[in-house]
Amino acid sequence: MTARRRLLAASALGGLAAAFAGLPAWADCSTDSPPTCAYVAASGTGIITPSGFTATPTKLGVINNCSATVMVPMSNQTSWDSFYNNPQSCVTVGTPCTKVITSSLSETNPYVVAVTVFYEIVGGGGGYAGKVSLVGGGGGGGSSAVFAGGTLQGCGTGGSGGYYDYLTGNPVSPSAGSSSSGSFSLASGANLAAYVGAGGGGGTQRSGGGGSGYYGGGGGASTLPSDAAAAPAGGATCSAGGAAGTSSYYNGLAGSLNAGGQGSSAFAGAYGGSGASGGTVPNTYGGGGGGHGSGGGYTGFAGGTSGANGGGTYGGVGANTWSSVTSMPAAAGAAATTAGGGGNAGLIILQYVSPTGTCSL
Repeated sequence: MTARRRLLAASALGGLAAAFAGLPAWADCSTDSPPTCAYVAASGTGIITPSGFTATPTKLGVINNCSATVMVPMSNQTSWDSFYNNPQSCVTVGTPCTKVITSSLSETNPYVVAVTVFYEIVGGGGGYAGKVSLVGGGGGGGSSAVFAGGTLQGCGTGGSGGYYDYLTGNPVSPSAGSSSSGSFSLASGANLAAYVGAGGGGGTQRSGGGGSGYYGGGGGASTLPSDAAAAPAGGATCSAGGAAGTSSYYNGLAGSLNAGGQGSSAFAGAYGGSGASGGTVPNTYGGGGGGHGSGGGYTGFAGGTSGANGGGTYGGVGANTWSSVTSMPAAAGAAATTAGGGGNAGLIILQYVSPTGTCSL
């Protein structure tokens, strides 16, 4: 039996895999294509998903309380089942818990031990511009953020709003929210807080409002397509609101903490989202920015509230649409693609391994 097969066999029986430093490089089965194993470090936590076959269950959460690295075999269903059903006494194996956040969240870790939380996060997308006699710029998307014990752990910035290129007179598409992923430790009793970025509202003559989030996106400007001074509304970061759309005519307002900026404020543009509430439309044109986790409004319609879709035919998609997913959908945080359309909301997906077997977080 080769060294590699001995290592796989030992792990399949639930034995501890010694740390593989010192083994020949070819014995590291995690570098196979597709990988036939994964490693979880001593005193570490991992969420393992095989890529070479469709496993049942599709993912395993592993808490390694051993003093050495553990190898998780995943070459086929048989090896997967063997590890799942016969773990070592110092290894906890179970189906990972998934928590999808579609608006905002604040709660504490109820377990008596710290929990390692894995996250995927994306910010809200920008709204699309449109024109009648004037161009109404789209609003910027809000940022998504997750905190552990008051410390920022993960951020997805908002996308910028759409506008018009003064050289060609053609629309410039808004941008999607940015994404990130990683993990953090949440201490027993520590607070877990999260805010989902909303989509920016669309513009037509009057401009779209910025989507809310941890910070809100900027409101768009109203101007002529030929205005060389025009600049798009910015998407929010996790330290500042999105910049206001500017022009030689009517500027938007910058986003702020938990609120999107108003579009073309001196020209009665649409309001940005505020907290969970979508922005409204005071004067016919421009779409309201979404509230936390909501889609931006199509021009002339309010933004969505508390994770809902934005108003109108081309309102952005709200995060409630994805409340039961286990991985990030491609549409989350997407920018609007139609004139006057609202941007899609962002999303936050958290996964962890419960130390008690019950998903209580």
